[in-house]
Amino acid sequence: MTEPSELRSAPRSARLALAVLLTGALMALLDTTIVDVALPAMYTGLGASGSTLSWVFSGYLLAYGLALVPAGRVGDRYGHRPVFLAGLILFTAASTACALAQDDLQLILARAVQGLAAGIFYTAITALIQLMFPGELRGRAFAVMGATIGVSTALGPLAGGLISEHFGARDGWRYIFGVNLPIGVLAVIAALWLLPPVPRNERRVRTDWIGFVLLTTGLVSMLVPLIQGQERGWPLWSYLLMLSSPPVLVCFALWERRVAGRGGEPLVPPRLFRSRAFTGGVVPALVYFAAFTGILVVPLLAGGVGSGLFIPPNMVVSVAFVIVAFALVLALPERSRSDHHVP
Repeated sequence: MTEPSELRSAPRSARLALAVLLTGALMALLDTTIVDVALPAMYTGLGASGSTLSWVFSGYLLAYGLALVPAGRVGDRYGHRPVFLAGLILFTAASTACALAQDDLQLILARAVQGLAAGIFYTAITALIQLMFPGELRGRAFAVMGATIGVSTALGPLAGGLISEHFGARDGWRYIFGVNLPIGVLAVIAALWLLPPVPRNERRVRTDWIGFVLLTTGLVSMLVPLIQGQERGWPLWSYLLMLSSPPVLVCFALWERRVAGRGGEPLVPPRLFRSRAFTGGVVPALVYFAAFTGILVVPLLAGGVGSGLFIPPNMVVSVAFVIVAFALVLALPERSRSDHHVP
């Protein structure tokens, strides 16, 4: 990966470490779209059912999304470097299991574990960038990450098509997953060598299990009907489940405020939303992606241009200059906290 010109003022070790992190981001996001063109090959080669093909795509995203917040909290406690390594190793192993799957159940389970692993190490990527790059360089690093997001999602269908065509309609889909094995092994070796050790939080962090259950229930209640509802003709249970999601998420928000008010460790600290930059970035992002999902009739080219223009600057504004103070405090030992202020 070439070194971006806007990051040449950063130390070479930091640029190399960033390249390793972006390789992980590329792998995680590439696998959200690379399987699209391989679904017919799975149907032919494995004899996968229509429901299996739906879960191969959507199960990855579901597990990915559910892992993000808990993985971030684990990184706060034990360090983001080991979390990145653990997630990347698990992702590589799960990709191999996908490539070797012999039936529908094996493929679905391996794919879900792959999504879980991607969510585990993806959270560590943003945290490590916050900790490695100071000031203006941090914003530039996040801009490069935004470009990587766009490239990886666009590259997925092209790479999947080329691999499937080269290795044949029957087994080409296996190589789509198998290609992660050599890349993953090299990325793990490079991460062990290049990623700097980051001080972990010595203070005991209690797990907000109630918040985790509420968040998981709210997200699953929304995502499962979207995955299964259309295939089953939108039965009544799919609408009821989707309608139950907003109240559960409201309960989650109220619970997080209660935990924070008692001086506990909420899963998602409400004080993050006191920052105008963070809230001003997150809310438009939610609106943008919801709208983008609902207007598929819009030409994909225009959608791609919009994504490229929106994602990088939004990431810089909402994340690069806001959460860094919070991440630094979580990463530092308790005795050093008095020297750092969280807005």
